[in-house]
Amino acid sequence: GKHRMEARRLHHVAPGAEKFVHEKCLPIVIVRDPYHWMQSMCKSPYAAHWRHGPHRCPNLVPSKRDNEKWDNIVFDQKELHTKDATTRNDDEGDSVTPFQVKITFDKDDIEYFDSLIDLWNEWYRPYWKNKDGYPRIIVRFEDMLMHAPVVM
Repeated sequence: GKHRMEARRLHHVAPGAEKFVHEKCLPIVIVRDPYHWMQSMCKSPYAAHWRHGPHRCPNLVPSKRDNEKWDNIVFDQKELHTKDATTRNDDEGDSVTPFQVKITFDKDDIEYFDSLIDLWNEWYRPYWKNKDGYPRIIVRFEDMLMHAPVVM
C-alpha cells in the first residue's frame, strides 16, 4: 500500500484494493534526495513524530536549548527503539544524540527510528537491496522534475 515500509508491501492492503493480486503489482518507488525530503517532512510530516519546531527543522541534532525544552518529553520507555542511537560530541564537547522518530501507521503498527535520516535510509534501503528479487522501478524525484518527458 501507499506510504508503508517495504516489509509490509504484501501485508497491508489499501481500502478498495483487496481484489488485486499484490504479488503481481509492480512497485514504483520515487526517491527524493534526503536533504530536500527532510525539508518536505517539516512541512508535511504525515505520521512521523520527532522533536522539532518551526524555528529549527528538521532538527537532526539538538542544541542545548532543544535539550532543555524537550528534556522531559520522551517516548514511552516500553516503545523505545531497540537500536542504539549514535551519540557524538558537539564542538563544545557535549554529548549529542539525534532526535528519535516515531511513525504511527495504525494503533498496532508503530515504528521507531534513531533519527530522521535513519528513517530515510530504512525506508528506501530495502527497495534498493531487494532481497526478495521482485521487479520494481526506482525513480529519482529530481529526474521527474527536470527530465519528465524522458523519465516518463
